[in-house]
Amino acid sequence: MLLTSEFGISLDGKEQKNENKRMNKPLFKTSLCIVGATVIPFLIVWIYLFVSHTQNWDTELSDYVALGISIIVGLFSISALPLKMLSRIILLVLYIPIISALSFAFAMMYVCYKFNNCL
Repeated sequence: MLLTSEFGISLDGKEQKNENKRMNKPLFKTSLCIVGATVIPFLIVWIYLFVSHTQNWDTELSDYVALGISIIVGLFSISALPLKMLSRIILLVLYIPIISALSFAFAMMYVCYKFNNCL
């Protein structure tokens, strides 16, 4: 079966599959970047809190370092998005305070719920 692409070139089945793979790459990369910016920072904070509070080596400095690492991972994910530079800069500037506040609130709720150590 011959299919016509957007340029008027006939594609057979094998060429069509390659064309579909090429078209899905930006979508896959975008999906990974969005997951990296939204899920991974909270996962890092959760793993740190679970390990540090069960081993009794949690300090204020290590809490801030874990929070910083989680934010940096999210920043790298946003900077890898296939967007224009200005859009990425705006997202980065908005991302830092939003994810910081949400990660801090998540950490407080998790410690309060899991370890009964509420403020």
